[in-house]
Amino acid sequence: MRDHEALIAFLEARMHVPFAWGKNTQRRLAHEDGNSCVHVAAGAAFVQTGRALLRKLPGWTTERGAIRALHRAGGLEGATDKVLRRIAPAMAHRGDIGLVESIEGRPSLVVIEGQLVAGPGADGLVRLPRLALTAAWSLDG
Repeated sequence: MRDHEALIAFLEARMHVPFAWGKNTQRRLAHEDGNSCVHVAAGAAFVQTGRALLRKLPGWTTERGAIRALHRAGGLEGATDKVLRRIAPAMAHRGDIGLVESIEGRPSLVVIEGQLVAGPGADGLVRLPRLALTAAWSLDG
């Protein structure tokens, strides 16, 4: 069972939080440590399920570190495939995780809200139409 009220509160709290790569990779994606797309996706998954579903994704503290870690993990899409079950974007439900080609020039994990998806931009969350999804993953194992 997912807690959609917790998801709404989480996204509202992140509405104006600027993008940040992360601070402490030793804690492996504690969603409080940054505001990258992976941190937002990890936090959204955690508040809905109470489980750290994305904890095995690589961590980083800089853009350069993110590029290296994701390259070793098979890219953002490949790394996410290793921790969540891929589904067709059309089958994704509210709270599932998706991928878009670009938020402010970067491929980005996003949280599916319904007809919109949300992911971090320079000055806070950016919303795009659901049609921007190129991939999606279910939080339901």
